[in-house]
Amino acid sequence: MFESPEELWDDVQVYIDFQGNNKYFGLDPSIHYNHTLRIYRNQNKTKEYIQKNDIFLNIQNYLLHKDPSLENRVALIMLSYYFKLEEKKLEDTCEFVEFEKKAFDTLDMELNKLLADMRKTIRIEAMGLTCQKMLKKFQKLLPVPMSEKEMEALMGVLKHLFSLAQCTQKDAENVSVLMYTYCATLILGVQKIVKRDHSGFFLKANR
Repeated sequence: MFESPEELWDDVQVYIDFQGNNKYFGLDPSIHYNHTLRIYRNQNKTKEYIQKNDIFLNIQNYLLHKDPSLENRVALIMLSYYFKLEEKKLEDTCEFVEFEKKAFDTLDMELNKLLADMRKTIRIEAMGLTCQKMLKKFQKLLPVPMSEKEMEALMGVLKHLFSLAQCTQKDAENVSVLMYTYCATLILGVQKIVKRDHSGFFLKANR
């Protein structure tokens, strides 16, 4: 029991910010990061640090700030799927990296280049597509296969699109191809940035 709504809210905020909460509390992996980005300081407050897991949140927030169209439900779902897969590599650690302006400015530059690349077109054959076929194409964008059950949030969006009475089959195909093109550039671009990992942000430190 909680003595007041304020006490409950304090606990909810802690719960939201808990690293790996989707694993331990069964949260839907399609839910995008919506917790607080925390910057930690050393005792004499001369240096700032960020938890490695929160760098994914930092990337998401930066992309959303620079490109509000990312709030498209499909794009956020796919970005969340990808980040949660990457987060698993850090799930048994609690590592921090120094929040150095130069390193994060470099990361921002890479993200800006990615956003510029979003204008490029990735073509796929649109004839005869169904929501099931589209899901398989989205599945292939992820570095680790996810089951249809794990991607049910995305499947729900696709089913809704293909079932709209006011939307013809061709319209549904065209919209789904546009969503795929956007997500393909987004996910593959972010994946390249993570793989380069110039500043040691995304890998566990050697023990």
